[in-house]
Amino acid sequence: MRYHRRMNTLRSSPTAQYQKTNPRHFLVKKTTTGGTFRFQHKLLYLANAMVDQHIGLEETGDGIWAIHFNTVQLATFDERDYIITG
Repeated sequence: MRYHRRMNTLRSSPTAQYQKTNPRHFLVKKTTTGGTFRFQHKLLYLANAMVDQHIGLEETGDGIWAIHFNTVQLATFDERDYIITG
């Protein structure tokens, strides 16, 4: 019988990796396989091209949020009506 020892490696999570390259005040979300993300119990569609990517949300005004991918602002949305524009 052979025993294999499993190597425990210290890896940072994708969320931690995303926050290393972006401001800490971003709210980090991961898009689903359908290109959507959750915000306050709502499912918002962003894009199929963003599948399984981490995005950063930044509140820019009273209920207005900017959606960032790395250093690029993709769009904005209003949390009162959940309509993404941009």
